This record gives sequence, structure tokens and C-alpha cells, in this order.
Amino acid sequence: MASCSAQEWHSPIIRHASHSAFPSTTRGTAAVAVDSYGNTYLAGTADGNDLTATPGAFQPKYPGGACFGGAPGAVPFSIPCQSPFVVKLDPFGAVVFATYLGGSSGATPSAIAFDSQGNVYLAGTAQGDFPVTAGAAFPTPPPPGNISSFVAKLNPSGTKLEFATFIPATIQAIAVDSAGNTYFAGADTHAVPFPATASAFQKTPPNSTENAVAGVLNATGTALRYGTYLSGSQGLSNAVGIAVDSAGNALIGGSTTASDFPATAGQYVAGANGNLFLAELNTDGSGLIYSHLLGPAVAGGMKVSANGDVYLVGYAAVSAWPSASAPFGGRPEPGGYHDFLFHLNSANSMSISAIDLPFVLSAVPGALDVDSSGNAYLLAYGTVTTTTGSFQPAPLNDGARQILVAKVRPTGSVAGATYAGLSAINSVTVIASEPDGSVRSGGVSMVTGYAATNFFPAITLENAASYAANIAVPGAIVAIQGLWHGAFDRRGVFTHQLALRRPGLFR
Repeated sequence: MASCSAQEWHSPIIRHASHSAFPSTTRGTAAVAVDSYGNTYLAGTADGNDLTATPGAFQPKYPGGACFGGAPGAVPFSIPCQSPFVVKLDPFGAVVFATYLGGSSGATPSAIAFDSQGNVYLAGTAQGDFPVTAGAAFPTPPPPGNISSFVAKLNPSGTKLEFATFIPATIQAIAVDSAGNTYFAGADTHAVPFPATASAFQKTPPNSTENAVAGVLNATGTALRYGTYLSGSQGLSNAVGIAVDSAGNALIGGSTTASDFPATAGQYVAGANGNLFLAELNTDGSGLIYSHLLGPAVAGGMKVSANGDVYLVGYAAVSAWPSASAPFGGRPEPGGYHDFLFHLNSANSMSISAIDLPFVLSAVPGALDVDSSGNAYLLAYGTVTTTTGSFQPAPLNDGARQILVAKVRPTGSVAGATYAGLSAINSVTVIASEPDGSVRSGGVSMVTGYAATNFFPAITLENAASYAANIAVPGAIVAIQGLWHGAFDRRGVFTHQLALRRPGLFR
């Protein structure tokens, strides 16, 4: 495999240890984003009232409520409903704000974003009494027993809900333009028809099972600027990523099993579990600028860098990508299936490169992020050949699966690979990169025991450049922050941070 220099990955020292704002009842971090100042935005779910909300928080208390769980056909049992929380951390890991954001009927976040003013945007699934605001584009909750999505906007201090609205869809990704319009992508739910607009590219659902959808909310959340289906009639389609350019065109990535998916280039591959698609909608959603079928795979996530590089992660048959590179090690048997990293140097291109990954990506789409230079960061579990100077060169000797982080250059070579200090009872789920190449991740770890199931709130791999400028090389992982509690003890929530510094400069 390709090696990396010691300037890209460094060895750790203890930086600080402190208590956390995260509740021990946290069910997991579902989304994370990092701004250019090094602030981290985390969204997750909790089912208890021990989040340390900050003074003046929009929703300082867990909204409560009883939901029902149980296997299909079994007698249902009552459990506390999950409620989203939003936490903003400064570059040093201190809590800027922490607030709940939900109703008593339960909700789950799926995506988080921010704008240049520091407003925070959240999307996810919800039902019942989610706190929609006056004048919301879609104030009505889904029918009882069904779920819909929500989009919400919090002010920079987390003290005010600027808007919140239901969206009749299952939203997996959001993006925000310079005017504060919120772009979203996902799939329809069929519980309530998706509100495609009059001038939409596809006004009616092409099939009755699952269709990809995309749309744009205005800056106040009071109206849908456009909403459109994006699918074919002969199979399923789902969108997993969205990005917006300076002109307001929306780039959407996903996968489809519809042989008649509206493509302007590429060819549908029959018999595959899915075909990757990448489509760009014009500014009012009335037409396609292009739509490409890229090859057989089931898409898990999509990210676009500032320089226009497009990355997708997905699951595919090894035999479908015979020319894929394997910079992390040997390829599996031809009849097997694997996770892949796909890369296009520009969005409107049919030239796609594939990297075969010998490890399993964490829950996508949160397993991928990119920096402004087009480096890709992957969060996974399994085994990897670590690179020189890595944070954790060897796995923990506990017989469990291992969490790992890898960095891939735009050329497809490996810039770094390291184990992330946790073993496999820890299922880390999301990763984010600062524009300069700093890396953060958030996730959930779970331990099941005799009498209880306890959840580990979050893992954050932080970065150096915001407070170690000109000392840590951009792209270095310079801190790892974790939060957890003991297997049967809800009291022991704490935080530790390891700073990974350039050797020789902090003796």
C-alpha cells in the first residue's frame, strides 16, 4: 500500500479531561459537521432528561413521551421516546450550547448543517407534536403510526427556533446556500404524498414503492421553493447526498434499481442490487442539467469538496469493478461483495475511479467526508495496515472489531490510516472534516449486559489547525475526544482528549 509521511499522522499526548454535556441516556450521535473556525456541531438522540442544557437553551428539558418497541408479531412494550439534541462545541471542545429539540411523540435526526452566520440546520424523522413554528410550510404531522421528516433551524446560540416544519419525505441529506435556503434529498414515504411543485421535473411518483425526492425550503421555512421526484417506474430509487453550487443548482447522488431512471449518460446494469446515479437539477427544479448512471452499486453517502471533487461510498459486487484499485490491501474473492469509495474529479463527468475497501464502513452516509483539497476521510471498523506515525498503530487486543479512520488523497493513494482507540463494541457512526483537512468523528458505542443496555454518547476526532496553526500540518489528526460511561453505571460520563502533535515541537 502507499505510505504516508510522519507529517500527516502523529503520536498522542494527553491534553485534558473534563465532564461532558452529553447525557448518559444518549442513544447516539447521528450527524456531525465542522465549520471553518473549528466549531463542531453534533446532533443525536436521547431518551432521558440528563442532558446538561446551556442557560437559555431553546428546549432545556427532555420532552418525554412513551413509545412502543418490540419485534414484529411480539407483544409491544413501552419505552421512552427518543428526542433529538443539538450540541455545539468550540475548537477546544468546550460546550457553546446544548439543547433538546423534539416532541413527546419521538424524533430522530439524520443530518446537520450550518450557515455563515452560525445558524444550525437539522433534519430527521418525526411524528406527532414535533415543535413546528407558526407559518411552517407543512405544519401537519403525518397520520398516527406513520413518520415524516422535519427540517429545523436554530439561531447561533441555540436559544431560539427560527423555524421548524414537517416535510412529507424521508430526508437523508441537507445543504444550505448563501441565502439560507435549505436543500434536501431522500425518498418519499407514501404515508403522505410528497409535495412536488407545479413546475417540477417529475410532478408525480414514477412508481408506487420508493422514489428519490429533492427539494428546497425558503430561508424562513414557510414555503417550498420546489420539490421534485427523481426516479424511474421500473424499480426503486433513493437519494443519499445533496450539494448546492453558487448558482443554486443542486447535485444529488444516490442509487436506483429502475432500468428507466432518467439518465442523460451511462447505462443501466441489469441484475445489480443498485446503480449509482449523480444528477444535477437546475435552479427551480424543473429540469436536469445532466443525470449520469455511474455503475452497479448501492449508494451509502456522497460528499463534494470545494474544488468540485465528488466522492460516493457504496456497496457492490467485487466482480462489477474489476479495475478498482486496492491501496489498503488485497481484494476479496471475485464472487464477494465489498464497500467501495468512488471518486469523480468533477461532477459532470463519466470518468469514475473505484477504491476497494477491505474494511466495513460505519453507518452511512456519516462514514465519509472530504476537505477542500479533495482528500477523503473514512470511518470504519475492521482491520487495516496503519501508516507511519499513526495515532494507534495496532488494534486493541480484546478480540473485538476495531474502529479505524483512513485518509485517501485525490490520486487514490493512502495518506494515512490508524485505529481510533476503541474496540468494536464501539460502533462509531459519523465523521466530519474541517476545510483545512482537520478530522472529527462522532458516533455511538453500545454495550449490552445482564440487566441493561448502555450507550456511549460520542467520539470526536478533532483537529489541530484551529489552535495549532503553523505547528500541526493541515491534514493531521491532532486530537481525539471521547465520551462514554461504564457498562452498568450511568453516572460515569466523562470526556478525554488526546492531542496529536507534530513530533519535536512540544517536548
